[in-house]
Amino acid sequence: MEADWSVEIGADLPSITVPWSADGLAFLNLRQALRESPAALLPEAQHYPALGRALAHLNSASSQVFTSKCDVFALAADDLDPFEMESTSANCNSGLACYIDLLRAGEAAFAPFAEQEAWLKRTTHALRATPSTQARAELVLRSASIATNHGTPRDGFGVTLYVTGCGRDPATAQSSWEQALARATDVMATAA
Repeated sequence: MEADWSVEIGADLPSITVPWSADGLAFLNLRQALRESPAALLPEAQHYPALGRALAHLNSASSQVFTSKCDVFALAADDLDPFEMESTSANCNSGLACYIDLLRAGEAAFAPFAEQEAWLKRTTHALRATPSTQARAELVLRSASIATNHGTPRDGFGVTLYVTGCGRDPATAQSSWEQALARATDVMATAA
């Protein structure tokens, strides 16, 4: 799978906040919700079962990360670069992508920047070693504000994982995306 990483940390750049709320929506602690009811997934996950499986795996008790926010969106041919997707122009007519904001579990979310960068490099290397064509994963390191058990925010780091699949048409793009998402999820859940 084609994979890359970057850092976007700064005063005017997006950050990850847990818990969050905006536009009538709010953070759902899926680790806790899934323990209580395996059907407690988001509407996006019900529409895209592959996303539901990914969220369940990323928020499992054995996962090294947990999720904060996600979304799925379609891409047109103009939004896709065949070279970056390990594909051909003919197989880049349609795309499906998602982002998932992740935080490392426990104290790892608060590790110093150098350790976060090293983790991103190792994880990206593992993603690149994962066989998947017509797909791309990108990790973006961001600053994060994470509420402790006492509700006090603590500064740390989070990652936005972008996974994109492409194909000749929307159906093959979705298939590529589903395969890439499953493989990226396996890497992210076990990356230490």
